[in-house]
Amino acid sequence: MITKFLSSSNTLEVISSNTLEVWISRVVYFNKKQNCCLNAFLLLNIMPEKIHNQTSKCVEDSCEFNFNEQFRFHDIDVTQLDRYTLQIKLIKHNKIKKFKNKVIGEAQIPITDLSCSSEESNIYFDLFWHFKSKTSLGSINITLCHQAATSKLNVIINQAKSLPKFSNCYVTVSLFREERIEMKSTSIKYNFRDPIFNESLEFDISTDISNPLSVYTMVVTVNNSIVLGKDRVIGHVIFSLLSPQKSAVTHWQLVQDSPHQSHPEWRTLLDPNEI
Repeated sequence: MITKFLSSSNTLEVISSNTLEVWISRVVYFNKKQNCCLNAFLLLNIMPEKIHNQTSKCVEDSCEFNFNEQFRFHDIDVTQLDRYTLQIKLIKHNKIKKFKNKVIGEAQIPITDLSCSSEESNIYFDLFWHFKSKTSLGSINITLCHQAATSKLNVIINQAKSLPKFSNCYVTVSLFREERIEMKSTSIKYNFRDPIFNESLEFDISTDISNPLSVYTMVVTVNNSIVLGKDRVIGHVIFSLLSPQKSAVTHWQLVQDSPHQSHPEWRTLLDPNEI
């Protein structure tokens, strides 16, 4: 995943018919604005009932939190695993009582995506940083179609609207695979707030039952092309089952569940400073 996200690793194991064991080894905090250190701890829940609320130790004055802690969730109904989600929050701890603790990263991981055998399984995932934008960054209309029979993913960038200002804008689509990123771009539309692209970008993507579309992450980014200087990111749409944009999660799941069909949707842009 993108390195500006909060990244974590853990080991998970089902140790009996109704007990789930999670080992949180390390969380790395990436802040592109400054090299800051925090006091932080983890809060874990099994959703949707928020059962087995568990808290880690607090690691102080660091940006790499080596927790190395084990958590056990008992009385898990293994016949209802598709209902459960493991929620993990990274929380900034304020020693001064008048200031509240603050959630700086969160992930909700379907239990069915994790190992449900008696063997240990190492996984890595991203904690997304959430807070609300003060201004609208606009939205983008995207059509997705998964041609499973031919191992293709078609991404049609239709148009964007209500961008913050007139821009020389273009769209990049980044497909994140296991160890590499494939990126494709549209042409530049000069001096528009509501640019129309109608451009199709195609990716080769092989999927099957053990490797469904949902294991991939795709990020659609609207950029402002700067003639003299570095291009500026206006906003993102993150297609992933762990995306902070719930509507994008639904869209991504629909594309997987209904292959060979076109799924056009408007998606609101996410501020690049908020992930």
